[in-house]
Amino acid sequence: MKQTYINKQKINTINQGFTLTEMLIATSIMGVLSAIAIPSYVGVLDSSKQREAQSTVAQVEAIIMAYIDETGESPRNWKHLNSIAAIMHVDAQGKTDQAEFTDFQAITLPGKNYILEINAPSTAVADGGDGNGSQDGLGGSTESSSIYLIKAEPTNTTSKRDIQACINISNGASDLTTGDDTTAAGTPNCA
Repeated sequence: MKQTYINKQKINTINQGFTLTEMLIATSIMGVLSAIAIPSYVGVLDSSKQREAQSTVAQVEAIIMAYIDETGESPRNWKHLNSIAAIMHVDAQGKTDQAEFTDFQAITLPGKNYILEINAPSTAVADGGDGNGSQDGLGGSTESSSIYLIKAEPTNTTSKRDIQACINISNGASDLTTGDDTTAAGTPNCA
């Protein structure tokens, strides 16, 4: 409260609002804080979504091995994997349900942030597992005929936070690589 003196008498006056200078300073401080905080916040959100998908990929690897231990056969579809543990997905109507497909078609994970795809050994051998016909060590050799390739791609197509994993069912080797904001995930090695 501002106090004003007129003829040695104290008169109380009330200031209404802020000055233009005060408003400019407050606005510039808020702008600087926002410029620092918002990108960090978005990065943390993307990272947490990636960790959620990474956890699902690791669980799928374990379920593949558990199915083989349980049945003595390699799983060939989502229904086989669901006989061991529930793998949830979001269907075309937006409902979350078990992935009960009779193939390894791509599924959207429940958070709707990643699409999960599995290439079983028979499909991985055909094109090296990368879809472009190259023989990059992941497909085409006798060793890779027992390698499952698991890929999780973000639904946000501008993000490079993809996940690639593999599991070799003949020797138990597994690998998981992740992308970050600047580079895509590297090729996993399961030889």
